[in-house]
Amino acid sequence: MGDFVLADTAFKDLSILDDFDLDLAYGKDENDFTLTVPLGRKIPYGTYVFYDESDWGGTIDTMERVGGKTAQLRYGGRTWQGILDKTLLCPDSGNDYLSYSGDLNDIIASVIDRQGKGAVFVASSEKSGVVASGNFDRHVSAFAGLSKLCRAHGRKLSFRKMSGGKVEVSAQEAVTHELDSDHYEFDIKESGRFVNHLICLGSGDLKDRIVVHLYADAERKISQAQTFVGVDEIAESYDYSNAGREELIAKGTEKLQEYLDSDTCELTVGEAMGYDIGDSVHAVNVDEGIEITATIEKVIVSADEEGEDVSYEIGNIRMGG
Repeated sequence: MGDFVLADTAFKDLSILDDFDLDLAYGKDENDFTLTVPLGRKIPYGTYVFYDESDWGGTIDTMERVGGKTAQLRYGGRTWQGILDKTLLCPDSGNDYLSYSGDLNDIIASVIDRQGKGAVFVASSEKSGVVASGNFDRHVSAFAGLSKLCRAHGRKLSFRKMSGGKVEVSAQEAVTHELDSDHYEFDIKESGRFVNHLICLGSGDLKDRIVVHLYADAERKISQAQTFVGVDEIAESYDYSNAGREELIAKGTEKLQEYLDSDTCELTVGEAMGYDIGDSVHAVNVDEGIEITATIEKVIVSADEEGEDVSYEIGNIRMGG
């Protein structure tokens, strides 16, 4: 991976760390890191720590002394992804939503500028090739909002610390990686029966309350037409009390999709494969007739001066081809 670098707030290199322990995670949650160093190694708040030409890095926010007689300093902070995760996309005064329109990389650039993160990030100057328009969810984090937008168009939100410069953020094409059966093992829990009826409750009271019924069919496609009845019906309610009908349908569809994505898979990969958040893995077990495709949702890194150990969490399990 190369050297682990400390830099000031202008991304001017300060030093290379050669005695440290790093634990870092980013993706669907956490988006933070801890960095443990010897007691005398003072690191100012706001310092950037990173591996060049990678998406591993962030900024120092906290410090604590740990370890008693064998004391060390443990620094904590937000990863690059965490910096965007801790800033919210809010509608302008008088508007219901914050809208977007244009090439995905141009939208990323506008979000970076709007949120005042230009000292850290720069959007790719190249066009992504995907033009989109619509609204961000209300008060969503910039990381979650941009990730969702990219995912909806078959892209992934990519971060790369440029050598001698800022962190480039771009919409890259998501990749599906084929797993060799010698390099992985997995445990699967599949729901043969799943929540297929969601009663969505919106604004209003009692008989005047907006109610929308959403259903999933055998192919897990969502509509307002019921497929499963009798003992095959599995229903839940969803309370979103301030929503009008259109917003209730949109949010209810997302909630029902969460139920439909409830199949779980624990996948252990024999070695770090360089996967990115938003990529997918495809695995086939011929002996058992099992085939899965799953999305990489989280990267977990443990590193020191000797090297790195990387693991991945996956979600959105899809059984079959």
